[in-house]
Amino acid sequence: MKLAVIAGLLLTSFAGGAANAADKYINVEANTGVVGSEVGAVTTDAHVGIEGAIESGASWYVQAGPMITTNDGTGSTSLDLSGKVGGSIPLNSAVDVYGELSFATGDSDTAYGAKLGTKLKF
Repeated sequence: MKLAVIAGLLLTSFAGGAANAADKYINVEANTGVVGSEVGAVTTDAHVGIEGAIESGASWYVQAGPMITTNDGTGSTSLDLSGKVGGSIPLNSAVDVYGELSFATGDSDTAYGAKLGTKLKF
């Protein structure tokens, strides 16, 4: 049910004025980790998103969609929801500052994340 609600909100947002001026995209991303010889769960996000930029050179994006987690150790698979909102601001021609806020639902809790960084251009 929660996936249907979010998908409906995303599709509805594409009809809005700001979304029409933005670029729409699909982002499929798989993530895993390895500790020693142990491979962790594989999480695959299949997001629909929009992104745009303003005259100052700053850019932004919003994306969300289903998150499929496969645990090789147990063979279990789960379907949840994840999303991200972020952006980048140029400080000058060689330095950008960027940030991202994210969420992922789970069986009992929702996890939240934050990212802040600097990109140096050569």
